[in-house]
This record gives sequence, structure tokens and C-alpha cells, in this order.
Amino acid sequence: MTKREFTSFGLEPLHNATGRITKKIFKASEGFLSSLVLDWALVVGDTFSKNLSPKKVTFPRGKNKEGTLHLETNSGSQSLIAYHMQAFILQKVNRFFGHDAFAKITITQTKNQVRTSPATRVPSTYRLSQEDQDKIRIQTKNVPGDDLKEALQKLGEALIRKDQNHEQ
Repeated sequence: MTKREFTSFGLEPLHNATGRITKKIFKASEGFLSSLVLDWALVVGDTFSKNLSPKKVTFPRGKNKEGTLHLETNSGSQSLIAYHMQAFILQKVNRFFGHDAFAKITITQTKNQVRTSPATRVPSTYRLSQEDQDKIRIQTKNVPGDDLKEALQKLGEALIRKDQNHEQ
């Protein structure tokens, strides 16, 4: 057992207590859900994120893979499209987490307005200079696989834009 820190007034710092409390409250599956909700538009793209949203995630007892992703939509046509695109959606979501976290999807059609992901990532107005684009291209030229190379290039662009936005 680790020794707890205390302030000069005999109180425990808030960041210590909240960490212990939230670990007890939130299960692993809820961590998956919060990540998906926050980055849903980035994970599946604008087309799916407008009419389809993650509602719940479930996993077999004691595992954090082979889970079920529960999605909801308010449109019959969108639920049909999502049904036929399940493999694509699963691939995108599993790629986001870096492993095969989910094995299947369930789609529920609801009368309520589907909650859409908040615009967590506002597109940057900063335009990359030719020099920045060349640096990224040089650093990724020996990366095998076009998908990986493209993903790394997008990551590099996003990081440069983020730095430029913080400087402005």
C-alpha cells in the first residue's frame, strides 16, 4: 500500500482522491465509450457520424476484446446502410483502439434525435507551408504501406497545425 500525501491542513489533495474514486466508478467499457463518443466523427468519418452514434459498449466478463458496440440511429435508411457497412465500421473502430476490441455491432433505431459527436476537433485555418509538407514527406517516404504512410502524414500535418494554432 502506498503512502498518501496530505497537505499542511491534514487534507488529501483532490487529484489523489478523484483518481481513486473514478477508477471505482468507471469500468473499462465506459472508458472505451467515452473515447468513442469524443472522437466519433474522427473514427468513422462525417458521413456516418451525422446519423449514427455510439450508445453503449459491452464486453464478455473479464475481457476487453470481442466486445459488442451498440449504435443508435434515428433513420431507417441509415440503419440499413450501417447494417451493410458493419465490417467497415468495425474495422475503423478497432483501428482507432489499435486492437480488435469489438467483434460485432448492434444497431438500434430510435425516435429520438441521435446525439452527434461534438465538434471536438475544429479544422485548423493554418495552411501548411511547402517546407512543412516536404519535411513530412521526407520523414515518411520509407514507411511501408500506403495506409500507414498516409495516416502518419495526416498525423504530422495535424501536429504542425496544432503547434501553429497555439502560437497564434
